Amino acid sequence: MGDMANLAIPDVLRKGKENIEGMILAPSWSSREGDLTFGTSAKNLWGGEVDWTTAMSYNAAKAIIKTLEETPIRNSISKKLKDGIEIGGASGEFHFQGDGSVNPSVYLVGVCKTREEESIAGYNFLPLENCPSS
Repeated sequence: MGDMANLAIPDVLRKGKENIEGMILAPSWSSREGDLTFGTSAKNLWGGEVDWTTAMSYNAAKAIIKTLEETPIRNSISKKLKDGIEIGGASGEFHFQGDGSVNPSVYLVGVCKTREEESIAGYNFLPLENCPSS
């Protein structure tokens, strides 16, 4: 499943269109699931939809900032993260495991035909329950 989530980006919708309608993906963030604050704020700031890669980049930046606020020494970042500090991210609170990994949320989304004003080339990634073609 890992690299399949990399398909949940706007360029795939632009190029795939009807050929990918009904495809189901599992990105680690969705602008239409969970806490909608980040997706709405990012859309207003950037003037368009953002995808899961933007959300994960935001989370990474928040993690680095949080560790440096507590101990402003670059070498302490890894140790602080492995200690499991809570970090407020794009989809709510998260923390790193002792081995340095994160257990992100996973959302199932489908490629669905949508109204032009709320889509990219007439399609969008929607939660499965909102996607009649999935």
